[in-house]
Formats: sequence, structure tokens, C-alpha cells
Amino acid sequence: PRDLDVIALWTVHTWLCKETYTSPRLLIDSPVPGSGKTTLLEHLSKLCKNPEQMAMVSSAAMLVRLTQDNITTILIDEADRALDPKKKDVGDLLAVLNSGYKVGSTRPVLTGGKPDWVPVRMSTFSPVAISGNTPLLPDDTRSRCIVIRLLPDRYEQVEESDWELIEQPAKELSDRIE
Repeated sequence: PRDLDVIALWTVHTWLCKETYTSPRLLIDSPVPGSGKTTLLEHLSKLCKNPEQMAMVSSAAMLVRLTQDNITTILIDEADRALDPKKKDVGDLLAVLNSGYKVGSTRPVLTGGKPDWVPVRMSTFSPVAISGNTPLLPDDTRSRCIVIRLLPDRYEQVEESDWELIEQPAKELSDRIE
């Protein structure tokens, strides 16, 4: 029950994170599939400020471009695959995620094109939720996370989200949060 309060507060926080100057990462973790991680991200995508839900993060440069002009809530699913430290360039992605927990964090990115490349400092600050089956995140990333641990419903009492029925109430709630 306390996790529900944390999730609600973190969701509201996405609308106020500039005022708080920091944004803890929300780590939605489970040792097994089928525990509701993706469903929780889908609910967050209806309620958080400017959500961008993704199952794969293609590059660190793309990530900072998403957060450059406005606060964007990054919702990363399948982090056990997308942020696997063995994958090429994941270190760059983690550096952006790690630095972006506080206002003023930037990453230099080249813009334009050959031969007129221009270095630009782009903001990395944004709220981030990371979801996965026990993703292998480094200690410095985990230290910036609030962990929500999910397990499958052993008693089969949880119903599927029927988005057709809850789309309008979710929009109304999001508008009230804003």
C-alpha cells in the first residue's frame, strides 16, 4: 500500500520537478515477468507530465533531444535489455540518466551537419521511470532510484486495464494534477 502512495507522489512530482530541483528515478523492478511493470508504465504515461514511453533507448543524443526544450517524463520499459551494461553505448545512456536527476545538468551534443557541426549544451534534466526484470543497473544509477518492487498476482484478483473505459477519467485526473 505504501508503494501506491510513492507512485502517486512521484507522478505529481513530474509536474513540479523544476521547483524541487531534483528528480529521483523510479525503478519499477520485478524478478519475474507478468507482474504489471508495463501496465504501471502505461498508467504513468496517462498521468505524468509530457510522457515518452519507450522499450528501447537508441542513443544518449536522442535522449537529451527529448528533454531539451521541455520537461519530458521518460518511461523506459524492458530496462533489463535496453540498459544492459554489456550492450554497446549503454554507458553513455546511463551517464545521461545519472546526470539528469538535477536541474542544470547538461550534455554537449553536436548539431547541424558536416562540415558545420556546432556543439550545443543540451539539458539532461527530466523525471525518469525505469522498468525491468531485475535490471543490472550500476550502483550510481540505483542510488538515484526509488524502488517499487512488483510481484505477479498469485490470487488472480487484478483485472486487465480496460483503456477504453478509463481513458477519459485518466485524462481528467491528469488535467487536475496539472
